[in-house]
Amino acid sequence: MTKLRTLTASLLISTCLTAGAVAQEGSPLDAEIAAIDSQISEVDATISRYDGGLIRMLAESRREALLLLRTVVEARQAAETAGAMIEVTVPAVEPDPERAEQLLGEMAAQQSRVETAEREAASAGGLIQAVALSRVETEKLTLAQLQMAYLQARYGIAFPVTPTVTNSAPPITDPTSPAAISQGEGVVETAQQG
Repeated sequence: MTKLRTLTASLLISTCLTAGAVAQEGSPLDAEIAAIDSQISEVDATISRYDGGLIRMLAESRREALLLLRTVVEARQAAETAGAMIEVTVPAVEPDPERAEQLLGEMAAQQSRVETAEREAASAGGLIQAVALSRVETEKLTLAQLQMAYLQARYGIAFPVTPTVTNSAPPITDPTSPAAISQGEGVVETAQQG
């Protein structure tokens, strides 16, 4: 448990250090990439412990978020290193230092939730431990998402937005019809009738 706590705490420390000052060697993004790499190593270890199930699925989701984060930060770093004009083709984001500072606080609070979840998982057993471990992974996924928001606010890095799909089918008027029930539209009304 100590190793995981230290690893995640190192993320906050590196983020705080890069927020306050530029790294001695390289760009401030070097420290961000190093922190992301250590998180990816940690999540890979978690994934390797499970053959399947919810915990593995949550860990894989966190890994995908971290890989996206790393790729976008690397692309930004490469553009800055090459002196290229940065042209954003996804929704543009202006850096917001105030929001970045607020997100640092949210990341610290989330880190505390991760540590609490880890302690609870370590003291539990059986099915309760499985549920507690899934909470740990959920909290860590939230931390990774907060890290993405922080980097967006700090450096103006825009992340791709997942397109939404709208339902173009006409509304179903009979909530008890098989079509409504299969689409989940009639479940609430049907449950209220009984």
